[in-house]
Amino acid sequence: MKLEKARKVLLQKVKAVNDLVALGLMEAFTDKPVVIIDPILLKGKSRGYMKAWCQNVLRVWVLTFEPSGKDIAARTLVVKDKLGAVICSYSEVRGLLIGS
Repeated sequence: MKLEKARKVLLQKVKAVNDLVALGLMEAFTDKPVVIIDPILLKGKSRGYMKAWCQNVLRVWVLTFEPSGKDIAARTLVVKDKLGAVICSYSEVRGLLIGS
């Protein structure tokens, strides 16, 4: 039962990322854990919200490019705006870092 619930939650995260891409608020993933977003997605959000958002996006990226998930702790997700400025970065080891 827990496995089925975890699967549903993960599928919801994948759908949310796909919806952001479809709406043009986020660019599609590449083979690098760097995402380009419209800054309005995280503007004015709390540090906790940004951390949870980054965790979710990193998990979806890992699922997309490294289905084994064995290297998630070694990965750092970098979130940039459309002009290339770093909004934040997140890793399981270092946590959330705001800005560059």
